[in-house]
Parts: sequence; structure tokens; C-alpha cells
Amino acid sequence: MGHRSAADLAVNDFVLHAPPDGAGAPLDITRISLLENLGASALVGALVLWLWSPERQWQDSLAAQLLQYFWLWMVIFAVLSNLFHRWPHIPHKSKPPWMLRLQEWHLILDTREHLAHHHRPYRVNYCILCGWANPLSNRVPWHRLEAALARVGIPTHFD
Repeated sequence: MGHRSAADLAVNDFVLHAPPDGAGAPLDITRISLLENLGASALVGALVLWLWSPERQWQDSLAAQLLQYFWLWMVIFAVLSNLFHRWPHIPHKSKPPWMLRLQEWHLILDTREHLAHHHRPYRVNYCILCGWANPLSNRVPWHRLEAALARVGIPTHFD
């Protein structure tokens, strides 16, 4: 199978090799602290929630309160999404039994399924929670979206 570096991730016979420059290596997400991994989502969420803090006069309406609860749940969802995305990157031997069971039941993203996302052309299996939406997201014409972004000067990280 060739030389494996420390940044390679193996699941059964499926080996994911890190890019030559090491950028985006699958294990990188497990080498940073939880604070670093989850902090950006939490900080942005805290800023959004502060904008709708109870001290604001217009907060009295039911619509404003519902909007604040919506953003609260979005922040919680974003932080948990980052956490759940981290778990498939953890080497199999390092996972606790409860995490393996949740992956086996497809309640959280399975490592093997997620690894396809890290192989060229990097356009499959974008669902980072449990993988249930992958059949739908895999039908999105990502190459067209990338071309549209490139036309307006936004770089993509694909091919």
C-alpha cells in the first residue's frame, strides 16, 4: 500500500493519505484543543445573541423573542456540529465504546463514510453530523457552484 505518514488515517483497508503539504490532514482536527475547534462557532454565536440581548427595547415583541431563540438554537447546533465532525477524525482505537456505538447506529457520522469527503474530487459526503443528508447533497452540482464563486473572485479549495 506504500509508505504511510503520521498524518495518514487508516480505517480497515481504506487509507486516507494527507496532502503533500500537510494542509487539511484529517487528523489535524483532533490535534487542536476543543476550545480552538469549537470556540469560533461559540464566539460568533455569542456575538449574534448579544445583538438580540434583552436590554434592547425592540426585544419585547414575540417575533423578536422567537428570533433570539432561533439564533440560540443555531449557535448550539453549530457548536455541536463542529464537535460531531471532530469525532470521525479520531482514530478508531482512540474512540470510546459509546462513540463507536453511535457511529454504528448512524446517529453520528461514521469515519469510513466521512473519509470519502477527504478524497478527490472532494465533492461528496458534506453532511458532518450523521451522514443522512449525503445522498441529497451528493447530487448538488458543486463544480458549477465553484465556477460561479471563481467568477466573482472567491477562491475554492477544490482540485
